Amino acid sequence: MKAVEAAEHMMSEPNRRPPFFLRPWFTVPVIILTVLMVIGVWLGLGFIRRYEAKAAEFDLGKLGAVESASVVYDRYGKEFGKIFIQNREPVPLDQISPYLVDAVVAAEDSRFYEHSGVDLFGIFRAVLKNTQAGRIRQGASTVTQQLARNVFDLRDRTYDRKILEVFLAMRIERAMSKTRIMELYLNRVYLGGGLYGAQAAAKGYFGKPAKDLSVGEAAMLAALLKSPNNLSPWRNLEAATQERDFVLTRMVEKHKITQQVAEAAKQQPLIVQPKGGFVSQSYAVDLIHQQAQGRSVLSR
Repeated sequence: MKAVEAAEHMMSEPNRRPPFFLRPWFTVPVIILTVLMVIGVWLGLGFIRRYEAKAAEFDLGKLGAVESASVVYDRYGKEFGKIFIQNREPVPLDQISPYLVDAVVAAEDSRFYEHSGVDLFGIFRAVLKNTQAGRIRQGASTVTQQLARNVFDLRDRTYDRKILEVFLAMRIERAMSKTRIMELYLNRVYLGGGLYGAQAAAKGYFGKPAKDLSVGEAAMLAALLKSPNNLSPWRNLEAATQERDFVLTRMVEKHKITQQVAEAAKQQPLIVQPKGGFVSQSYAVDLIHQQAQGRSVLSR
């Protein structure tokens, strides 16, 4: 009798269902997603290790190896001319105007002191700004990426090259201080008119050392980084002035200078010295160059 009552009681209870996390409609997708995540992590780590290994093959010692001009002086110690392949005069960062550093940061890499070689936020911002402007006004490459590209000639327009540039920039950031990176960058960059580096450009365009650049002059040099030859004041003074003013505006936006300082600089006409005035090419300089080459050959 009791067995019959127990059976009737069990039949009267509703069928109990397992909890939702044990049901097939839930467990199967979770298992599939977990497997896919594990595969993705494994592939991602392999990808990172591959490019880190490729970036490690570069000799960072080459970052400081730049060609510089040989300066010829007369008997009174006055500069008489230069002999060079690339017209460059490397100087320490403390011999470069802080205005130029601020202008480069504002125009080229506003988060230079915050990122670790690549600026994802900067990439998004550049895409947004360029879309609004209808043309390219801001680049997405950081100063460190540009340094890596220029030193190691990573100029191929491929995804592989761009990814390698990113990993190399991050390696440079781990190896060097921000101050050193900026110093190397400003001594290496091409600024149009056959001028390489801040010192040669300051003397070439304005007839003064880089440490004496005004805020407007510094803004013009920073503007040249986007297109050194096309924006050179020797080629297009109006375009150089417009881009100078754009950089001054960026410096205000990034709190590098005040609005009053920027407006005063914009009111100043852009005055540069004549092209070629910064180098005295003469028979005497050519003769010295030939003699120097002859001695170099004989000493081998």
